[in-house]
Amino acid sequence: MPSKNLFTENEDLQFHFHHGVDWSQVAAAWHDPAEGTLNVEEARREYEQALQVVGEFCSKEVAPRAAEIDHDGVRWESGEIVLPPGLVKNIDGAKQLGILAVSLPKDLGGWNFPYTVNAMIVELISTACPNTLSLLAFFQSPALMLHRFASEEIQKKYIPPLARGEISGSVAMTEPEAGSDVGALTTAAVDAGDGTWRVHGRKQFITNGCGDIALVLTRTDPQSQGLDGLSMHLVPRFIERDGKRVKNFDIGKPEHKLSVRGSPTLEQYFDNSIAYLIGEPGQGWHYILSFMNEARVAVGIQALGICQAAFDKARTYAHQRRQLGKIIAHHELVGDMLLDMELEIAGLRAMIYDATQTQDRMVGLEHVLAEENLSDDEQLKIRRLLKRMERYARELTPLIKYWAAEKAVEITRKALQIHGGYGIFEAYEVERHLRNSIITAIYEGTSQIQSLMSLKDQMNWAMSRPQAFLKKRLAVKGAKTRSSGVDKMVFSMRDQISSSIQHLILDMIQQKRQEARSEGKSLSWLQLVRQGKSAFSREDLKHFSYALLNAEHLSTMLSHYHSARLLKRHADQSQDEYRTTLAARYIQRRAPVVEFLADRIRSGDRSTLEFIREDEKNH
Repeated sequence: MPSKNLFTENEDLQFHFHHGVDWSQVAAAWHDPAEGTLNVEEARREYEQALQVVGEFCSKEVAPRAAEIDHDGVRWESGEIVLPPGLVKNIDGAKQLGILAVSLPKDLGGWNFPYTVNAMIVELISTACPNTLSLLAFFQSPALMLHRFASEEIQKKYIPPLARGEISGSVAMTEPEAGSDVGALTTAAVDAGDGTWRVHGRKQFITNGCGDIALVLTRTDPQSQGLDGLSMHLVPRFIERDGKRVKNFDIGKPEHKLSVRGSPTLEQYFDNSIAYLIGEPGQGWHYILSFMNEARVAVGIQALGICQAAFDKARTYAHQRRQLGKIIAHHELVGDMLLDMELEIAGLRAMIYDATQTQDRMVGLEHVLAEENLSDDEQLKIRRLLKRMERYARELTPLIKYWAAEKAVEITRKALQIHGGYGIFEAYEVERHLRNSIITAIYEGTSQIQSLMSLKDQMNWAMSRPQAFLKKRLAVKGAKTRSSGVDKMVFSMRDQISSSIQHLILDMIQQKRQEARSEGKSLSWLQLVRQGKSAFSREDLKHFSYALLNAEHLSTMLSHYHSARLLKRHADQSQDEYRTTLAARYIQRRAPVVEFLADRIRSGDRSTLEFIREDEKNH
């Protein structure tokens, strides 16, 4: 039976809204004092009513058009992109509801809603139709970047029409030779001396590259290398010249894709294109990071929505299909798949909404810091708390993108398997969920890039403060000794992660010392430990090879640990029997996986590195 409301009928999402989110902190972070005294319950009701409306819209309008949008795809007519009619209807419906930019301030056309509420809207739309989410994102995302970094003049000109859906945008970073290696980009911008710039270059794989404006990452210092000398420019697609509307940059034909076929992906060509500098020259990489971090979490939420849609289909089918005298949901192997899907989705959702609440609380702390009546001690305490939150958010961000995408591919594959032969037929829709899941592990940074980012941060934190790292290790070991049951398993997971990080650090030190000895030099363990991460330069990556090889293992362990920790916390706080059972099942299944991966890391297996060296000799 089709869902009547994707929000109210999702029990796990309902739990997070009613019990998992601390609305007193979240609402306070976004409250505008000009609107009077905050009433938390009133704010929570406003959020809930909005989500109920969006949930109904997604069920009754967005989801029923999803297959049609996928089938129709994007067309190319007379040099222009033509979107699927169903997608246009969905966006028109979103415009009427006013949900294109809910986290923008009200005076710019938004609702001033917290990131957590926005994330729930993103999940609902993703569950209904990932294509719709892919386009919807390019109203708010460019608007938020302009709100943070652009001049007041540009903000007033472009943000309100983005919020109203009168124009859409794109964020253009990727080039043919600059994908994961952003520092290799060559698109150049030159100051025209009249308040405008001229952009030259080519971007590819740009989602909604046919939008009305493009926020383009450019190189403004021709002598610069890597991430230095990059800037951000707004390039309108059309401009007025001699009283006529003319193209300011060209676009290529839409790519024909396996995934999100209704979302336009294309190249952009800039040839003396008129552009406007956003913020300060040379700050482009700093600006784009805010977009990338939010986009990565958004893709993780998109992947969660795909997981939920596939699981709903599989569970419904498994309770309708009978084989060997009973519904297939009651066959052991099918039941095991369904349980595993349910557990992983719950773990993902727990991580995502803990991360969004952290972002919301950070917004609140920034507002508090802006107050002028704080003492030095109060400012210091808030800055320290903010720093801890920033580190925690930084830890979760790549994990959410990595783990949600990997689980989306796995869960949609299981959903198709549960459907058996029917699974490959378009009419059953699960093959579409599988196809759409694949892109989530690729765009906005591949799974491998996310795991490498996570590894780098974990190693840097441990090497920059080795005493604090070891002290925390001892504290975890002590807590593990004093605990029992699933609590002991969670502490054990954390201990296995710390043990693995320690092993990788010691391995790097050993490699560094071996090289020094081969060159007739001497490096002591103590000397390298004292130097911390400064002992290893960016040009010194060969000593990190074994750590890099194990990046995905460590990211998987961290994802399991955070999911387990948060599910256990929710169970303890709610004292709900179902949440307690859910947490216990997740922990009992995942603790052995973490231990196995830790053993893999500590095994010292370098066969892949040997294989690479052999291949280098032949190529």
